[in-house]
Amino acid sequence: GIYGGYQKQKTTPLVEAYFLTLKDIKGTTDAQRYTAGARLLANIAEGTALDIEVPYQFGHTGSATVQKKDIKAYALHLDVTKNWEAVQWKPKLMVAYDQASGDKDPNDSANNTFIPIYQSTHDPYGLIDFFRWQNVRNPEVSITFSPTEKFKFTPQADFFWLHSKFDSWYNSSGTAVRSKRSGERGYYVGSELSLRVYYDFNKNLKCESGYAHFFPGGYVKDSGADDDVDWVYSQIAF
Repeated sequence: GIYGGYQKQKTTPLVEAYFLTLKDIKGTTDAQRYTAGARLLANIAEGTALDIEVPYQFGHTGSATVQKKDIKAYALHLDVTKNWEAVQWKPKLMVAYDQASGDKDPNDSANNTFIPIYQSTHDPYGLIDFFRWQNVRNPEVSITFSPTEKFKFTPQADFFWLHSKFDSWYNSSGTAVRSKRSGERGYYVGSELSLRVYYDFNKNLKCESGYAHFFPGGYVKDSGADDDVDWVYSQIAF
């Protein structure tokens, strides 16, 4: 693949474009996937930045023994951040939206499932790793406060819908958490509320801790067990 960008200087917009290939030979599930995309990062006002990325995937899946399907998939990332450096605790607000297409009809000749390749699948789709950039609609809002130079914390809220209820719900590794392609089911999978706390003891020792709670939505209740989920972690970096 190829990935390139241009920025005249640090305060001017950054424009990036890429073309990536993925050839996955598995016999019955061969895939030749091409991803073409572009990204724009720009300051749109004082202390306000816009980040937008749009990739499109094409190619084909299948083999001589399995029906070949044309890949037609897309994704979108959009976030706006606003800093208030002169305000106490220096709040930084981020409002984001992520969307990735899902397969509209498993029985037709097209595969509409966007698959994120060559990227971190952990961020920004919540802390519990229940989702990734695949058959999902994910609005997100967070705000980071910095009471001191060493201490900051970030409350965050995420909401999740399936893009297509004829496709599966996928977690961060690409594993199908639930697959319910018939019967009563909705698009809304659930919401996640989280809090992350950071403290830098010094330039060599940093710690981070977080807690998240997942509230299941109608799709979860329509497809099986629907318990709430709690996740907590702590880590130290030296």
